[in-house]
Amino acid sequence: MEQDLFNTINASLENISLQVVTLEPEDIPALGVLLNDLARLEEKAAGLHDPIFPQITAGLKGYCERLVLCETAEMAPLEKGVCALQAHFRSLVSDAPQEIDPSEALALLGAPEAGESQASPAEAVCPEPGKSRLSPEDLQILADFAAESMENLDAIELS
Repeated sequence: MEQDLFNTINASLENISLQVVTLEPEDIPALGVLLNDLARLEEKAAGLHDPIFPQITAGLKGYCERLVLCETAEMAPLEKGVCALQAHFRSLVSDAPQEIDPSEALALLGAPEAGESQASPAEAVCPEPGKSRLSPEDLQILADFAAESMENLDAIELS
């Protein structure tokens, strides 16, 4: 069973590394395929019960998302991240010491390292209670916008 899991993950890693080598930063469909493959790899790798593997895959997915959003066009961090993931997987399979320090790849990918807390998506969107990221002027503009929108809706419903 464990050998089957290793073979499946290894095949997925080989496929992903081939995709990354041939990937262009502006090829959005190929980035989407890569994101899907990384998500499937992440699901398969859950059986490894390793804390570092999901950190690297999450970093790779996050970097792919930044490529899709054109926040970056640099491919080197993605390539180094895949190399680090492959090296880490080889060390898991062979019980050998780590060849490459994954913290360097995680830093290049912009992913949190082991021990760092990662804000949940809800925390990223919603500030702590009592703390607003909006200024009083922004709040007034939003209130005016909502009131005007409601008036326009009433006018539409009447006609």
